[in-house]
Amino acid sequence: MNVGFTGTQKGMTGDQAASVARLIRHLKKFGGSGDPEFWHGNCVGADTQAAELASLAGYSTRAWPGDNPEKQGTFISLYTHEPEENLKRNRIIAASCDPVIAAPKEATMLQRSGTWATVRYARQNMKTIYIVRPNGQIDKEHVARIPGRLVEWVLDEDINLKRDRF
Repeated sequence: MNVGFTGTQKGMTGDQAASVARLIRHLKKFGGSGDPEFWHGNCVGADTQAAELASLAGYSTRAWPGDNPEKQGTFISLYTHEPEENLKRNRIIAASCDPVIAAPKEATMLQRSGTWATVRYARQNMKTIYIVRPNGQIDKEHVARIPGRLVEWVLDEDINLKRDRF
């Protein structure tokens, strides 16, 4: 199982980080067979935070750094790819992972945001997406085989991750 991650360069809020940690543990426990890999963009902020959480939860980490060295995070992943242009890197993560976790800075979709662009790519690739809002609320989306058509949307209460707290 490859779990993808995209998040704000500003870093996650405390509520976001707590929900991402719960979700990462939940996916590892219930997400399927095989050794889970956590794919991230190796950017400062949320990518670094989430990679640390995934590593602590027992994931192998795979970094896909962007092409701007000033924006690259300091977390050392088990696997690190050559730097790619950010949008290309985001497309790779969205196409190769299922599910994709997003931790945006904003509560609603925004243009000119790498995090939201990755969410749009994941929708186009019909992936399961968990959007972890700044207040910690988790929204889960399933997209139909009709590209971009949302067929299911559930809130954190329906996902019931709280029962899986450690």
